Amino acid sequence: MIVLTPMKTVAVDPATRRARCGGGTTWGEFDAATQAHGLAVTGGFISRTRVAGLTLGGGIGWLVRAAELTCDNLVSARVVTAVGRVLQVSEAEHPDLFWAIRGGGGNLGVVTEFEFALEPPTYRYKPSDRSACAVWRPNRWRSLRHCCLACHWMAGVRGQTH
Repeated sequence: MIVLTPMKTVAVDPATRRARCGGGTTWGEFDAATQAHGLAVTGGFISRTRVAGLTLGGGIGWLVRAAELTCDNLVSARVVTAVGRVLQVSEAEHPDLFWAIRGGGGNLGVVTEFEFALEPPTYRYKPSDRSACAVWRPNRWRSLRHCCLACHWMAGVRGQTH
């Protein structure tokens, strides 16, 4: 078994809206670092979930309807292959492997570092409201109904609509 738990670094570059994190980072740690800059990416429902497992499995979280899957926001990754080669994969470098790890699972190598594109949220409701809906990349959607699952759940509970 390979344990990546000690690899918990998170580096956020607010100017380029990118964040890099180690394979052992949890979503709670990643979110704390990115939210300090007013940026984020679709993370998991549970803050103790590791970035690696969620991203390699596709990545469904509270913001999936508005911000796409976690793997859709993956820009690059450092992968150690079964033969011990360390590869930096992205759309430009090793695109087949990059495509495969984005939701294809962890059977293609060990991903030791992830780089994500980040976005600043905008709110439909005031942020202090528990039904606040963070809308990510609103120009990609045709309808107001595409927002986070939490907002849909709260709307159902409270009887509110968009």
